[in-house]
Amino acid sequence: MRGAAKISKGKADNRFLKRIFFPALLPNIVVVLGEIINIFIEGILVGQKFGDIGLQAINEALPVYLILCTIGSLFAAGASYLSSIRFGKKNSEGAQRVFGATLWILFVISVVLCLAGYFASPYIAKWISNPETYELVLQNIEIVFIGGVFKTMLYISFFYLRLEGKNVKLMLSMLLMMILNVIFGYIFMFVLDLGIRGAAWASVIGTAAACIMSFCFLFIGHTNFKFKLAIPTKRDITGILKFGSSVALDNVLSAIEILTINMILDATGITSVLAIFAIINNISEFSMCVQEGVPQTASAMTGVLRGEKDSTSVKKLLKIQLFSGLCLSSILAILFSTCATPITALFGSYTDSTVAIICFSISFVIGTFNNIMAYYYNAITRTKISNLIIVLRVAILIIGFAAFANLLGEYIWVVYPGAELLTAIIFISVSFIISRKPGVSHFYLLDESFEKTGRVTSFSVNCDKKEIVEASEKISEFCSDNELDSRKTNAVALAIEEILTIISEKSLNGKGTIDVRVIISEGKGIVRIRSGGKKYNPFDVVDDGLDYLGVRMISKLASDIQYLSVLKVNTLIINI
Repeated sequence: MRGAAKISKGKADNRFLKRIFFPALLPNIVVVLGEIINIFIEGILVGQKFGDIGLQAINEALPVYLILCTIGSLFAAGASYLSSIRFGKKNSEGAQRVFGATLWILFVISVVLCLAGYFASPYIAKWISNPETYELVLQNIEIVFIGGVFKTMLYISFFYLRLEGKNVKLMLSMLLMMILNVIFGYIFMFVLDLGIRGAAWASVIGTAAACIMSFCFLFIGHTNFKFKLAIPTKRDITGILKFGSSVALDNVLSAIEILTINMILDATGITSVLAIFAIINNISEFSMCVQEGVPQTASAMTGVLRGEKDSTSVKKLLKIQLFSGLCLSSILAILFSTCATPITALFGSYTDSTVAIICFSISFVIGTFNNIMAYYYNAITRTKISNLIIVLRVAILIIGFAAFANLLGEYIWVVYPGAELLTAIIFISVSFIISRKPGVSHFYLLDESFEKTGRVTSFSVNCDKKEIVEASEKISEFCSDNELDSRKTNAVALAIEEILTIISEKSLNGKGTIDVRVIISEGKGIVRIRSGGKKYNPFDVVDDGLDYLGVRMISKLASDIQYLSVLKVNTLIINI
């Protein structure tokens, strides 16, 4: 397979993925930061106002917030993953139906849940708090339930704007939420003296504004999705729950973890330990901007690639995520560790939490690796191992360590790095056991049997005429080596040269890279061409000029041509 070897060598295949991933990374980090900043800011404001008792109350009320996040993420994440896979399979109608069905299902469930929660707030507050914090917790969760629908529905626009590639617009929505939360939080708590209710109302106002703004962004301009309710099929519901289970499980187990550890630490009778735990939880929420932001940047992209059965690109995208995530988490971990004392004071506490913050910082780096892998396995439909990672790191291991609080004493905080490290060891071992099956790659758990036949190749080409011609020649050789007949070989080579040239000129203005994948299957040549730039389908252009002569020739030679614009990426599939 001389042609395949020549094309696939080197790092060329990474260029297109990097150009798509890295511009979206910062907006997504800001987006996740905006999602969780309500908790962080609320913790700071309440800590400054009420001290350790306020921090404890906010921490005890956090599980209610996480339950709302669980409902929103279960349906929204599951629906967006399923839609991305269907886009990869060129099933746009199915992707839209999943979106429309999820809209009304999630809205109805959210309204019912929030009404029930509001009226049951006194009982819930009594269960999750203690006599000292009961009133503060009750005041907080009543308002959380009042604005809960905005929180759950925000997840729909959150995930689908990312799928549309509208990351900057999503970032603007979340920045609005952060700004409003800070402004109203300060006014309500320190100017109008509304107490903990003020912090909760500020959070609701910010979330509501972001929700409305992000849905406007989703439906305005180019979009694959419309405000159109739909009836889901049984397969739709199954897929939504399957793919949403990992993200939802993370939220619900986080709530259980906080409840359980609060009870364990409360039994020690040391109030300062509970205050430190509250500070760590707030730092943990802040760190989600990396732990969640990095894998969420790539999750929809991975779903599309998985739908196309492009295992090579899926692996390369994972490596980009791991490199980015580990670098960013290491930087933040060093920052947390060196600023332990100021961070504690920021929350209005003067308890020494240096050891706890250092332990958490170490666990943060390992946890980023674990979380990226959980998202990755979920996106490639390995849901069971994804859920295993989440159950181990969020619940079983950390609660198991915490159960020995009395024995560990001041070293209780080693539960964080201990749980993350053991999780990594266990899931990597399990992945190698699973990968013993024929055709399944170690660790990645991808079926690469087709790639190993040598009848598929992927590469990236710069917007350069010379490179495009060379790519066409190498593809011609690749097709010949794989016994595609001469007529179809010439047609494939022509498609590569003509389409890449016109995309380079009309869509990319001569800058950037174009991703190409060629498959030889059952005597047919399948060419996938993917590029960024403005939305552009050369086969939709009505032009009798010489520039489009090659396009017209390919239209006659091809048995099928499909175009898709998703993730702000133009994709052409040409069957010859």
